[in-house]
Amino acid sequence: MSAERDQPEGKLARQAAYFRTLFENLPDAVAVLDMNGRVLNANRGFEMLFGYSLVELRGRNIDSRVTPAHLLEEAKALSKRALGGETLQTETMRRCKNGDFLPVRVHAFPIMVRKRQAGAYVIYTDISEARRANQRALWQATHDGLTGLINRAEFERRLAALLPCLTDGVEHSLLYIDLDEFKVVNDICGHSAGDDLLRQLAEEISADIGADDVLARLGGDEFGVLLRNCAVSRAERLARKLIRAVAGFRFVCDGRGFTVGASIGVVGIDSSCRRLPDLFAAADAACYSAKEKGGNRVRVYQRDDADIARRSEQMGWVSRLAEALEGDRFLLYHQAISSLHDDDGMRWNEILLRFRAENGDVVTPDHFIPAAERYHLMPALDRWVVRKVFGGLRRELNARGAGIRQVLAINISGETVGEPSFRRFVREQLERFQVPPTMICFEITETAAIENLDQATAFIDEMRALGCSISLDDFGSGLSSFPYLKTLHVDYLKIDGAFVRDMADDPIDCAMVETINRVGKIMGVKTVAEYVEMGDVLGKLRELGVDFAQGYDIHVPEPWRWAPGLT
Repeated sequence: MSAERDQPEGKLARQAAYFRTLFENLPDAVAVLDMNGRVLNANRGFEMLFGYSLVELRGRNIDSRVTPAHLLEEAKALSKRALGGETLQTETMRRCKNGDFLPVRVHAFPIMVRKRQAGAYVIYTDISEARRANQRALWQATHDGLTGLINRAEFERRLAALLPCLTDGVEHSLLYIDLDEFKVVNDICGHSAGDDLLRQLAEEISADIGADDVLARLGGDEFGVLLRNCAVSRAERLARKLIRAVAGFRFVCDGRGFTVGASIGVVGIDSSCRRLPDLFAAADAACYSAKEKGGNRVRVYQRDDADIARRSEQMGWVSRLAEALEGDRFLLYHQAISSLHDDDGMRWNEILLRFRAENGDVVTPDHFIPAAERYHLMPALDRWVVRKVFGGLRRELNARGAGIRQVLAINISGETVGEPSFRRFVREQLERFQVPPTMICFEITETAAIENLDQATAFIDEMRALGCSISLDDFGSGLSSFPYLKTLHVDYLKIDGAFVRDMADDPIDCAMVETINRVGKIMGVKTVAEYVEMGDVLGKLRELGVDFAQGYDIHVPEPWRWAPGLT
């Protein structure tokens, strides 16, 4: 028996049986054609894909069965090439027996018998799922997954494609929409409810714009509308209609009703528009000028509008700050905080941030911090400062020894305080640089603490647990803050400089400083007076028992010598 298996005829039989099994069980549809394109054989995969059995196919031209009429000439050309000896592959459409059209990949190659072509194999692979996956991927790349609207990238692409086509006399308009009071719904009902609100409002806005107009979600609670062939005057009227529609919309969550508003910036798009960033900067500036005026209103961009010009200037800072972060063009200064009573040898300095402009000038924070806050760059800036301060402090400890007694105060923005990831970042940096936590004091403003009370409390408690101290900056700017001192376990109160600056001559300011200092003492908190710029103010502060003072009369800010990059 084994000898019979070793005969050439036996091997050929086994190979033939193997290939017949393989042919029948291939998942793709396979047809064997003669030199005239007629079907000699087809596997089960062909019947499963197209619905035709071998009986229905044998002897018939393959194209007459599975090729749609409008693709017949193309299919005949492909068959001719395959039967002419070419191996080819293409993607096209074919028709099933039930009339359905199916996207397929066609792979054809010649059958050679004794070096002469005897026909062709044609393999059809169903690519409908792959196409659906590609379509899904394309949709996801161009659309917002929450609202189903096009996303910012696709919106910008369409606007960019429009700009080169603008001619004199053709005008379009751009609406930049930012919701008012959306954060209230998020904070009270949670982000899931906020998502529902955004979906419903997207439908509400869609119903009020034309079929040829383009609505996009730009991110967060911001939307954009491209109004084709629409002059600014008509765009302004539509914007006011949208304001009324949003204001009249009522969102219900857990039995409670909420209303939101909208601020809308309107910009005309004509042949003078050349750059997409300038167009968005103008729309954003107009929108936030409307929001600063109280919201729920429309603002049309005008180049000579002072408010809009200021907002546009802030927009210009965004790219400059991003480049400065990448290029390490920020500087660290320090200002001493002096004890007004017993000097125990502890040095206390507040770290101050400066920006080094392209021409080398040093720019103070009042020029760039508003832009960083408005465009959410503060968390990145705060992390940069923490890394540099910890690194510089490590250098000082290495150079002067671990026995130095000092505290460095670092300002942290309200947005950063609200990020749980920042607390983890601080722990990592303390570990990385081996900085004693007792040398670090984090300053947060009274306003930031009260507006983000839960996050601020978590931040304060965790930092103090690490060993860092906390200073509440600008205290007294809102008298409603006094009750919150019971919740906010801080180490220092920095009395708002607006009261300190003129307290020697203004009895009301002096009374305010005295009150804050007394409350601090009752709470067991040290007090710091800011903006001490005249010698007679120091005398008053000592009389009242304020613990520390800071200002130009004490120390003019100067570069911090231990900052990386400085000598």
